[in-house]
Amino acid sequence: MAVKSKKVVLGCNVSDALSDIGAYNYFMVDHSAYPSCDNLLHVSRKDPGAKELVVALANAGFSLYKSEEHVSKFVRNSEIANFWHRVKEGDFLTSDGLVYQVDLPANPAVSKLLVVFSSIGEDIFMSSLMRMFTFNFKSIAKYIPADAAVLRIADVGSVVGSFYLNNNSDRTFGDRVTALIHKVSDDLRVSAENVTLYGASKGGTAALYHGVTGGFNAVVVDPIVSDEYYERVFADSHFTQGTFPETKQQTFSRILESDRLLKQKISIVYSARSPQYSYIGSIVRESKLGRQFNYLNSLNPLINDHPDVGVQTVNIAVMLINMSMYHLKPDTYNIEVV
Repeated sequence: MAVKSKKVVLGCNVSDALSDIGAYNYFMVDHSAYPSCDNLLHVSRKDPGAKELVVALANAGFSLYKSEEHVSKFVRNSEIANFWHRVKEGDFLTSDGLVYQVDLPANPAVSKLLVVFSSIGEDIFMSSLMRMFTFNFKSIAKYIPADAAVLRIADVGSVVGSFYLNNNSDRTFGDRVTALIHKVSDDLRVSAENVTLYGASKGGTAALYHGVTGGFNAVVVDPIVSDEYYERVFADSHFTQGTFPETKQQTFSRILESDRLLKQKISIVYSARSPQYSYIGSIVRESKLGRQFNYLNSLNPLINDHPDVGVQTVNIAVMLINMSMYHLKPDTYNIEVV
């Protein structure tokens, strides 16, 4: 069967170019007018027309997977499970349109599950689909209980990832992520109280959201709970403008304004030295549910920006993950650490 694809040249009318997008699973953009740019994402940082096209493709459900000879190639997200070589080779699994990986421990008696959500990678605008599946803390299995499995899920959606939330092209993506965690834990016969979520930055956004909405214990490191900073200071480097049905601030304000008593334990590791500090304070700590969370404010002098928090607080995160997995649940606390 022939592969249905379409190719356009940057500078075209975006509405016209995408008018028949439903007929194609692959879409290519020639951006040879910018020979110094690796792909269309890089071009979009310079050319508003390129950004309009990138956002339109994201909202149509397409992701960049390759760029060569000044042509960026996009694939329909619903085709990724059939297209990605890591899936075909058996490295990754698929379920309900999601791509994931489960690492089982040597101990056959699995009784715990750690879900590690991907942060934004160092090469935020890379062409590979691995842009949406960053394998943070690859050695984490060595530092958790011997009967714990590790689940990782690809964050497909928007442009640099969907933050594991619903997005404009897939209004049920976040819901299916929660469902997948339940499915994997059920398949492993791990009860919900023995599931712990962990993530930093974008992964922290996910750990917080799914911890609250899914009823799981969570260790959350410097989560991005508002897009305002990256949209204002970095000209929307995360491509969140126009690709989500609501802002992160709206999302978290909505799910955290509840008087219910939490059964799960959620711990937030953040830092007054990070630009995310004020957003976490106003949106999370001051919310009704947020008053039931634990907070650890790292004053580590090696933290100079948001990306440093996850790296410089690994020791604290490992402690909290193990406390969660061993059900060591002290009273709610709000402390400073180094």
